[in-house]
Amino acid sequence: MGITKPREIAKDTIKSGIITVILMGIIYTLLACVGTMSIGRFAISSNGGISLTQIATYYLGKGGLILLAIIVILACLKTEIGAITACSETFVQLFPQLSYKFFIIAISIFACLFTNVGLTNIIQFSLPVLMFLYPLTITLQKRSLSNDNAFYFFCSFA
Repeated sequence: MGITKPREIAKDTIKSGIITVILMGIIYTLLACVGTMSIGRFAISSNGGISLTQIATYYLGKGGLILLAIIVILACLKTEIGAITACSETFVQLFPQLSYKFFIIAISIFACLFTNVGLTNIIQFSLPVLMFLYPLTITLQKRSLSNDNAFYFFCSFA
């Protein structure tokens, strides 16, 4: 885009971050409102995907399902592209004998296979892992802010 100066990059990053936070705040606020207005109309769902499908169908009919599908695809595609890119860049650094393209393809195939187990199963699998990792991550971040190098070294290499 022609932006090369670190100050301009930082300014544009902050601007885009602010816009993103505002838009995501609006989206999640509206989503919470729609969910609140729908309480009691549907049976309790095992995951949010089912709830969103029921709500979209109730309020907007078949068009709501199509709109929901487009929104979910775009939202997930953006996230997936970022995750695949970040993972591939990391793995290329760890395993330089394999190509970036190899990791892009391998991670994409793995993601496609993993998503087909269903949202409820993904949540059941992910929850224990996240509950284990969150406290460690929060502690590591908090301690790294205090510049405690011994603690950081111990957590990183223990």
